[in-house]
Amino acid sequence: MKYSLTSLAPVAVFVGTVAGAPMVNGNCKVVADTSGAVVPGNGSFEAYTDPSGPLLQAAKQASAPAGYKTLFSKDIGASRQSGYLTYRLLDGPTYDVEQCAAHCNSHADCQSFNIFFERDPKFDHDANPGCEDMTPVTNVKCALFSEDLLTNKANNDKQYDGPNNTGFVNVQVGSSGYVKVSELESRPVSHYKGALQNYGSATELGNKAIKDDASYITYKSLNDPTFAVAECAKACTQQQGCVFFNTYTLLANGVSQGPKCALFNQASDASKAVNEGYGHLGDSYTIENSVSYALEQ
Repeated sequence: MKYSLTSLAPVAVFVGTVAGAPMVNGNCKVVADTSGAVVPGNGSFEAYTDPSGPLLQAAKQASAPAGYKTLFSKDIGASRQSGYLTYRLLDGPTYDVEQCAAHCNSHADCQSFNIFFERDPKFDHDANPGCEDMTPVTNVKCALFSEDLLTNKANNDKQYDGPNNTGFVNVQVGSSGYVKVSELESRPVSHYKGALQNYGSATELGNKAIKDDASYITYKSLNDPTFAVAECAKACTQQQGCVFFNTYTLLANGVSQGPKCALFNQASDASKAVNEGYGHLGDSYTIENSVSYALEQ
């Protein structure tokens, strides 16, 4: 959904230079590309980071687009972490999560995205040597990542274009992170019935995995999250003595490590779903999208 700033309460729109900043001079000629979003208040750093201002209010109205779930929503701070692919300057002044999702969907490696407002200089200072004009513009930016975003890595909040923290101040506000919903999570379990002809109905286990040492056989890492259930069912069928399996997504510090498949020689019910993850060498491993099937006798 698009969130237009013009639909919010009226605000004083900045049209000149920030108080105390030099006016446009002869060296300021090349105007940078911009989304054209509203400049809040007097265009200062404080106006951009005002929780009651139009930018943060627009971001707070946003919701996850189709096929995605929300990972975080922050007043200040864009994502800065591994898996970064590229960014897009959104076309138009609105906080358009669908447009950002479309960019992610069109990139073969994109798993998640971060959308935010950014305070940028009107004039491209790299293309305008000697330009001292500090007039701000507001861009809506969309950063794409090949990994799940981590909330604690959304800490890229301020930059200066001059040495020793001088010059124009960039700031990222209204930052939201979204990740693609896994195939197992987005489709009903009935979608896999064709591959599970010899198995009974699914038992949804949420964020817990089966723990039954007495009947445990082995586990496998699966290749394709899209067909995790069917692939695990096939592994169970091919494993001597297997009559029950549990497939789930393993996460390390919130980042998906892919689907896993645990095989058992006895069926268990949800009361055995007590494995919520573990810690190892300072890393936290957790579970999501857990589901189990038993072979019909």
